[in-house]
Amino acid sequence: MTGVQTCALPIYNALARGSADAGRFYLALSLAREAARAADLSANPTAGATAHFWLGKYAALAGYHGEAERELATADQMFDGLPASREMEAYRTECQIGLADLDVGAGRGDSARLRLEGTRAHLPRIANYLVIARYFQVRSRLSSLMGDGAAAEKAARSRVAIAETALVSLRGERDRLLWNREMGEGYYELADSLWVAHHDPVSALDLLEAYRTASLRVGTGSRMTVDFAEIEANPGRPGSEIVREASSLPAGETLVVYALLPGGLTIWTAERGEIWSGRVPMAVERIRSLAGDFRQASSSPNTDAAGWRSLARQLYDVLIAPAGAHIRDGAPLLLDADPGLAGIPFQALVDASGEYLGARHALANWPGAAGYRSEERRVGKECRSRW
Repeated sequence: MTGVQTCALPIYNALARGSADAGRFYLALSLAREAARAADLSANPTAGATAHFWLGKYAALAGYHGEAERELATADQMFDGLPASREMEAYRTECQIGLADLDVGAGRGDSARLRLEGTRAHLPRIANYLVIARYFQVRSRLSSLMGDGAAAEKAARSRVAIAETALVSLRGERDRLLWNREMGEGYYELADSLWVAHHDPVSALDLLEAYRTASLRVGTGSRMTVDFAEIEANPGRPGSEIVREASSLPAGETLVVYALLPGGLTIWTAERGEIWSGRVPMAVERIRSLAGDFRQASSSPNTDAAGWRSLARQLYDVLIAPAGAHIRDGAPLLLDADPGLAGIPFQALVDASGEYLGARHALANWPGAAGYRSEERRVGKECRSRW
């Protein structure tokens, strides 16, 4: 390897990782390809194996499944030729989990099952919560593919249990952002299962609030201890105190929660312990698009007034009208919006009569059950003054 290539490899690796962290997977893939070419010219087999491993991961994230399969298989073979160590064991395990996931996506259930069975014995020795959570994610997907709903849900619960266990080990903002990005999907998928398969919207809401208040349970970066066998056998389920907190809301105050779950936009209302939930029959991507258009229109000085008002009407019908029968006219509203709806000026939504939502209701942001309790109910006046 030339001096230029030696310098280029860590630069490509760092840029690829930063691009992936920002969700720019195509750019990460392009940079990882360059890193793999540079690594192949080196005399360092560890650098080569690692470069092909990350190339396979980024290819999978970008949707290039054929390339991902080739690169992960190549990396697995290269790691197999290196001296045995815990680090090499972890890399090979993650290669096999990634290949199993690609097998599931291609409908190769038997191949995925064999791969996962082969990795299971290694997992109790791996301290990386992301690898363990990924294993349970793929196991859940495989069980769904094979028609075993109970096993799929149990694996999904184990994935969330690992996420909860990992909270104590997080250090700094980057760790918290990584946890949020990688673990959030697991909470949302399990909440969706509780809502749809178990017809249990209260437990779904409880789980959702546990996820949204996770930052309040983050530890101080201490070492994570995982009892893999226990989490696999008895995953349990985290919960918040949402039901008790909703019961303690002042008379007339209504909590409204939104979640863009896999099955669709789901809404909950809670007032003095009475909880209602419903689902909006509109594609999630369409709702995201409307929300994005309204955010942009509301922040631009050149927005056409008629177009802006049309968006405000459409979003009222999506976000408020479905829960209208459970929101008393004039009641103060505490809003817990999904991140995909963040930044929407709810007070500017327009009903069928042309009236703004903010003209009929005082609005405040709900900081989650734990946050609401810790603020000792000061949030009501403070938040309302900001709208």
